[in-house]
Amino acid sequence: MTLKSKLMAIAAAAMLFGTLPTAQAQYLRLTKATSKHGLYFDMNKLYNFNLYEYSRWGAGLRYIYSFDGHPAGRQLWADAYGGYGVNDYMWKYGAAISYKAGGNSQTRVGLSFVNDLEHAGSRNLESYTLTNLSANSTYMAIRFSHIMRAAVTVESRVAPRLNVKASLRASVEEYLFNKDGMVYPLRNGGYREHERDFLEAAVVVDYNNRAKLSLRAGWTNLPFEKVVGDMGWLNDRNVFFVRGIAQYSRAYPVGQKGQFNLFCQIGASTAKTPYSRMFDMGGTLGSGFYFTNAFLTLRPAEMAANVYAQVCGRLAAVKPLWNLYGYSAPKAYIQANFAWGALWIDGELVGSTRFDGLPLQAPEVGLGELSAGVTNLLNLNGLQIGAAAAYQITSRWASYHRDDPNERLALLASATLIF
Repeated sequence: MTLKSKLMAIAAAAMLFGTLPTAQAQYLRLTKATSKHGLYFDMNKLYNFNLYEYSRWGAGLRYIYSFDGHPAGRQLWADAYGGYGVNDYMWKYGAAISYKAGGNSQTRVGLSFVNDLEHAGSRNLESYTLTNLSANSTYMAIRFSHIMRAAVTVESRVAPRLNVKASLRASVEEYLFNKDGMVYPLRNGGYREHERDFLEAAVVVDYNNRAKLSLRAGWTNLPFEKVVGDMGWLNDRNVFFVRGIAQYSRAYPVGQKGQFNLFCQIGASTAKTPYSRMFDMGGTLGSGFYFTNAFLTLRPAEMAANVYAQVCGRLAAVKPLWNLYGYSAPKAYIQANFAWGALWIDGELVGSTRFDGLPLQAPEVGLGELSAGVTNLLNLNGLQIGAAAAYQITSRWASYHRDDPNERLALLASATLIF
């Protein structure tokens, strides 16, 4: 079968949900397995959904050349993808090239560029890597930024269980939301938000994929905070920011059918505004079942902090409740999530503030949430369905407290195309 025929068959099968297996394989090899040249089709780039683009259709390719003829040796990697949003009428794309050295260090050096959407103000350790180019396009997020980002990254295993990654990134970012929600530049008379420039250096230390420390420092301009220059002109305010996150997570077996996951994270930032990398405490619903460690009851742009701590415990079933030939193999879980955070502004800890008309609130008296759900309730040739319910526990003295119990309850369903 020719390459063109293979790609046409992939697209047809994806649209009809007909013949693709349920193995959730992301990459489909298009070249012979015995060849040093490996060309792969990225199934995850074929279709995605979010609240800004609605449907995104695209394609992604990965090319790997093995100099030594085996996976542990020296390799050259090249990735590229493109996609078109049917609601914003815009193309998104990215590319990366990297070289992986052989031996125990598994050192990788690479360059990348993306022109895509990204969930604004991400709080957790960023998962962006050279081999995961697209930003969070599968998230049903209300708060999106349009980003153009170039990066150089070096990753290496400095000890048997210790990995270190250093990166330098330059980006231009445009917020696609305001205090009322999403904005659509092409649907709103050509209106666009001001762009912000970022230059950021980062070091991430990972021990055994259990303990992580992320330190980031950078510079940005804030177009909405103008200062008067010597000639009487209004100039952008330049801001230097530093932020750090320490994270610990571990899984403990519970009998033969369960597992308890402990997740702890603390973070601090010099940021005073969302534009200079303040932490987002939640407010995102995933189109996939990305509910682990997340606050499901928070609304978009509802909670922010530049100092915070979080502890999350999750008890989940390892074995499914039943298994109907793989089409339904549900796993249940319960989760307890607690966080404290504050806004450190001008030498004081405050619970709320406003910036450019956008209200910011922090869980200065604590935030708790109990949730339960089930994953993989239905799995039909790439369509995975799950559900969850969560209830927010807050003090009535908190600025984000909701008097109506129904407003503290969140019922969520998840339908994910996984191919």
